[in-house]
Amino acid sequence: MKKKKNPTSSVRLAVFLAVLGLLVLVTGMGYPVTRQVASTTNRMRGHHFIMTVDGRDLCNGPPLGEAQEWIRTCYRRIFAAGVTVFVGDVATPDLVVTKDTPTGEIVAARFDNGQGEDKLDKRYRVIKELMRQNTDVLHILSEEGRKAKALVLAGMRMSDAHHGVRWKPRSDSIHTITWLFPKFVLDHPEWCNTWEDGSRDATLNYALPEVQAHRLQILRELATHYDIDGLELDWMRHCRYFPAGRQKEHLKDLTHFVGQVRTMLDEVSKKRGVARMILGHRVPVTMEESLNIGLDLGTWAKQGYADFLVPMDFHNVDPNARTDEFVQALRGTPCLVYTGFGASKYSAGDWYTPRASSRRRTAALGTLEQFRAVAANGFAWGATGGAFYNLWGWEPERQEFATAAIAIMSDPGKALAGPRHYLFVPIWKGFLSHYERLKRYGEEWRKFVRPGDEEGPGVGIGPTGRHNAQSLVFTSADVGARQTFTFRMADGKGGEKLQGWLRLRFFDATPDDTFSIDLNGKAIPLEKFSIVHLPGGELSGRTARPFGVPEDGTFDWPPNLRYEISLENCPPFRGDNEFGVTLVKKSRESGAKLVMEAVEVMVR
Repeated sequence: MKKKKNPTSSVRLAVFLAVLGLLVLVTGMGYPVTRQVASTTNRMRGHHFIMTVDGRDLCNGPPLGEAQEWIRTCYRRIFAAGVTVFVGDVATPDLVVTKDTPTGEIVAARFDNGQGEDKLDKRYRVIKELMRQNTDVLHILSEEGRKAKALVLAGMRMSDAHHGVRWKPRSDSIHTITWLFPKFVLDHPEWCNTWEDGSRDATLNYALPEVQAHRLQILRELATHYDIDGLELDWMRHCRYFPAGRQKEHLKDLTHFVGQVRTMLDEVSKKRGVARMILGHRVPVTMEESLNIGLDLGTWAKQGYADFLVPMDFHNVDPNARTDEFVQALRGTPCLVYTGFGASKYSAGDWYTPRASSRRRTAALGTLEQFRAVAANGFAWGATGGAFYNLWGWEPERQEFATAAIAIMSDPGKALAGPRHYLFVPIWKGFLSHYERLKRYGEEWRKFVRPGDEEGPGVGIGPTGRHNAQSLVFTSADVGARQTFTFRMADGKGGEKLQGWLRLRFFDATPDDTFSIDLNGKAIPLEKFSIVHLPGGELSGRTARPFGVPEDGTFDWPPNLRYEISLENCPPFRGDNEFGVTLVKKSRESGAKLVMEAVEVMVR
């Protein structure tokens, strides 16, 4: 008679084999070559510039058959421009462009069903080409980074939602953006966040242990299988971590998760025999916004869960970023703050989109004078340096410009060693919050309001939930009422006299419309202004200089009444400034609404 198996013993054996399998998964590919252990202090100290590059975009760039050399050349060009900290943004968070992260899903791989290479997404074809050569974008980056003696970090977008706003029951087509919809999200609708109306969001809830465990494992694989110096967690893509309206209830959940990441990095550091691995975070431009989406940054820093923070808008340039709030909150910790922005526009608004007759491609940060202004604001309020997001892949002829821009963002002396061109416009003008977009139009990918529907809740709201579309509107009913426009400027912070010019534009106004203006409560006599009516608006790029010229603005402006004043004739500035604007007389010939929402300053 056969002896019966002990069920308890079978369970124990199964558990043992499962644990053994996990150990093989973690250690099977082996740790990269170890290097000498360095100090446990913050390794970011002494580094003043961070470059983050989107791995998916990078995989879309090279010609097929030449991907590895093209990517290496791109990396070398970036390092040669002065980058000493390079973040390879490779996980979003469940989709990856890396071969040695088995828990992640390789971008667009599930659509590879034998239908022919030409039918596959190019990013995936590049990833496959690199895998055949036993490499990927992060392995190549670490190799080139070591040659450049730079720090290399792997980046994860913690709640990327390029795949949509609502959860969908399936996504099995390569058409449009469906390849961005992670299978892990498709398979687990019960773990999704919810909108205010109770419908399912397309993002996952970090309050759930299963969600934390899955993404922690991907981060572990990055730290274990790649020769990197640490991780950057990007909390600005797309800022949805918990059910809508309940984010502050879950501050401890994200703190717990980030603590797990820190513990994991310490374990991997010890195992690999390398210095304490770096953990940085890309976060909103104010502490309040950070709390509103579930990030308790002060606690993270005090617990040792943050070596650096990069406050930045979702992708626009925000010169009013409150860098000093972070510096003050982190006082007494080794955590550093870097001024961050994307390679994108100053504004999401249609008015700031180039017209066909313009030479310029976009209203982006495009001159050294503009870089100096952004850098000066960061340094004036305590930043260690600057951080670019997705400014990459420039052509060889732009190398000199990129090198100069990186030097400016890295050095407060260089930031002040030339003219500064400040631009303040409504960053999210016309943009709809995700939920308001669904309520109004029922279309997930409509971003802007329809003509004539520019007011009401949800307009001008960025992904963090903050209204960031400062705009003064004047109608006949507003005659005599003072309105205010605030702006932050490093120049004049101490009340010193400045040289240069300042421009205000009143869109749709005529010469018969009259305004009174004060700066920080001190009236500016009207005769101090040069007032010009520009009924055809203003087009930039009238010269051959790349990226526009300072006098040209690098912007297209709608029809406007432009007020210009010499800075020598302005009352004292004070860092955080306020224009008071009052409509004194409104012409019958002007538009029903006059708008003042842009301040432009050139400091020489």
